[in-house]
Amino acid sequence: MQSIEEVKEEEELKKKINQKRRIRGVLIAVNALLISYTGFLAVSSIVDLVNKNNGTNIGDIITVLDKTENESKKIYDSFAHEKADIIDVATYGKYLLTSKSKITYELDKYTDSVRLVNLKDAIGSNSIKSESISLGNKFNEQIDLFSLTNGDYIIHDALRASNFVTFHYTGVDYFSETIYSFPDKEGKRTKITLKGKDSSPALIVNVTTQVDLPSSYYDIVIIKDPKFDDENIGAKWFENTQLKVKEVTSLKEAYRVNASYAVNIIEGDSIFTSNYVNENTLKPSLIENGVYDSLDSDNAIRELGGYVFNAGAGIKGNEEYAIASREIMTVKNNSHIGKYAISIGKDIINPYTSIQEIFEF
Repeated sequence: MQSIEEVKEEEELKKKINQKRRIRGVLIAVNALLISYTGFLAVSSIVDLVNKNNGTNIGDIITVLDKTENESKKIYDSFAHEKADIIDVATYGKYLLTSKSKITYELDKYTDSVRLVNLKDAIGSNSIKSESISLGNKFNEQIDLFSLTNGDYIIHDALRASNFVTFHYTGVDYFSETIYSFPDKEGKRTKITLKGKDSSPALIVNVTTQVDLPSSYYDIVIIKDPKFDDENIGAKWFENTQLKVKEVTSLKEAYRVNASYAVNIIEGDSIFTSNYVNENTLKPSLIENGVYDSLDSDNAIRELGGYVFNAGAGIKGNEEYAIASREIMTVKNNSHIGKYAISIGKDIINPYTSIQEIFEF
């Protein structure tokens, strides 16, 4: 039988054990909360960083030059006084097209020249450093995005530049599209991202140096029909170059590929371009007003033009003409990136040289 002292000691021991258990439980709970909060902060920081890079963390205003929203607003106030509204934005190869471009295909509100302002160079300068560009009425007579150096650019209507009339994207939702330039002699590229939102003062063209292409992006996609079984035709043309090419067997596959340029291999020794590309030395794709309704008759050239040609919308006339459009319609692709496409004969002499001259790489 335990003595009174022993009972008291046992009760004290039990109290201490229970107290330690409670303290340990509290510590575990506190540590769990701290770990959760730390994780939340880490995730929030990552999200904030990603959003900042994407220009979406600032709510109504797209930030520029890695500045805050307020700092970016001050920059806009200096260089974007009036707005020239842009309804649509798209690319065709390396060229930027907007609803202010004069393309004889469908766009009738246009400006003859623009001024590209690199905000990085303009800040603190007594005069705005900019480049004036005269625009033509063909796809390849528009703003050459591959020619731009690093920075955040806005576009002024050069005819009203003294008023700082700036191209302004009118889409309510945030718009962002990215293309990559061809490599230079040192293998360096530029990454070009278009950014726009109605609540932000100006359409932004962000340009940064990029060495490697993303794994899912290609310089050129090649359409090679399986009937052309000669391995020296197609991707072989680009062997020993710095270009990243992907060879596919159908127009539908080519449409899915992330690339700004496309080469469609055909019979013979001719090269065809779009009627809306200024290249007098080549044979343009025919336009038949009846069936094609002012569109290029070459399926690859027309459909791979993407957004600017309303790819997949179908064409009038005989069912056989609409096969390519029906194929493209099955591909869910809301991209505004259009491929600058050519059709080139498999028997042409020096195909790589010809392609290089047309695509300018």
